[in-house]
Amino acid sequence: MRDAEYPLVRAQLEHDAWATRELLGHCGGLSAEEWRRCFEMGPGSLERTLAHIVDSMYFFGDTFAGRPYAVRADFDGGSFAAAELLGHLDRAELELASEVAGVLSAKGLLGVIEFPPGSGRRISAAVGLTQVFNHGTHHRAQCVNMLRRLGKLGGLEVHPLRWAGVDPAES
Repeated sequence: MRDAEYPLVRAQLEHDAWATRELLGHCGGLSAEEWRRCFEMGPGSLERTLAHIVDSMYFFGDTFAGRPYAVRADFDGGSFAAAELLGHLDRAELELASEVAGVLSAKGLLGVIEFPPGSGRRISAAVGLTQVFNHGTHHRAQCVNMLRRLGKLGGLEVHPLRWAGVDPAES
């Protein structure tokens, strides 16, 4: 995918991964109990919710590639430290960006993909990308609420302006 063709898609994918990376970095300072504490939202804990975000990026990459979702051998739903999830995020981000680029280069935003492969549900790549972006945002908001309930939110902010190097408070 060339940036000139799909700059909004590129920005959304990059911000999505950056915001998740910021949360994982922030969570690295939590105790094991705080990291795994169960809340009545999302997958339950910060660990499970952030693992779900990363695993979903693998799912979305497989979907855009047109192949059935495959659990990665080293990502079997076990227990992860925030630093371990950062490594998985790096790989999932590259896989997703590569597969999205392939679809956009071949079919464009209005090209049809099966979501997920084998389901018979056919949608445009644009609708699939909307799901990718909304999914990450939804679960990151849950993580922010969990951190707030733990009293550990601190100065964490995953605002798109901050990602772009602009202080959102100055806008």
